[in-house]
Amino acid sequence: MRNKKPIIRYIAAVILTGGTIAVFLGFFGCAQPNFNEDEWHKTTKSYSTDLLYAEHRDKDGRFFNPWLKMPSLFSLAFRKMVTKNTSLPQFDASEFQHIENDYSYLGDRNNSITFLGHASFVIQLDNAAIFLDPFLSDRAGIVAKEIKIPFNYDFVPSKPIVLISHNHYDHLDIQSVESLIKKDAIF
Repeated sequence: MRNKKPIIRYIAAVILTGGTIAVFLGFFGCAQPNFNEDEWHKTTKSYSTDLLYAEHRDKDGRFFNPWLKMPSLFSLAFRKMVTKNTSLPQFDASEFQHIENDYSYLGDRNNSITFLGHASFVIQLDNAAIFLDPFLSDRAGIVAKEIKIPFNYDFVPSKPIVLISHNHYDHLDIQSVESLIKKDAIF
């Protein structure tokens, strides 16, 4: 029978080395330099505006932003693991009750603004349903929503208007966009 200690030591050394490298790269990848507005203007002006109209998916179908360098998947995951979101107010859940979504605001003839979570709103204006940054799925890329709000597209009237403020995952949600396209949405 072979001695298992060398194998266990080897595995421990690999894990320890890999962990050390991961921590170093995570901190290095998460380090954010001070923002320099002049540099930012110089950088953004150097990009071709044709990129605004270019395909924002690579050959494998993955989203990319041609204007800004995307952080590595590792640095995003590491940042999520080591940081706590303290910007959200803390509420005692017992103080609130769940109210089912009856979608009445989508067929309402009255003008209204309805918050759908994150940065998503529906504006009902003169019989038109206007969706602002529809992020109605449960996750953006690999990041899951803290609060999941179910949404049934069957209640959306035909030809809704969709306004998207910018091209981040959580404002240009694929599942939401595809579901609204099926309703003949105007983007």
